[in-house]
Amino acid sequence: MVNFALKQKVEEMKGMAEMLIPYTFPKVTFSEETEVLPLKQRNFTVDGYELVLCYSKAQYNGYYLESLQVQSYHSPFLPFTLVC
Repeated sequence: MVNFALKQKVEEMKGMAEMLIPYTFPKVTFSEETEVLPLKQRNFTVDGYELVLCYSKAQYNGYYLESLQVQSYHSPFLPFTLVC
């Protein structure tokens, strides 16, 4: 069961990614996109682990590519139980 606050934050991230499509590669260069990357990131705590989530949406010739990057905030890897 998903916590309501987490679900709301994910919806906010999706809305932000939608607004940032004109500023996302390939519509701009990658170096220009790095300026808006902080707007695509959020910090979450899941099962006691601090995570950094980055949700992005890009438009490629009429097709949309959505990606979600999940990274650990304090360590170089994610625990197996959290990944599963």
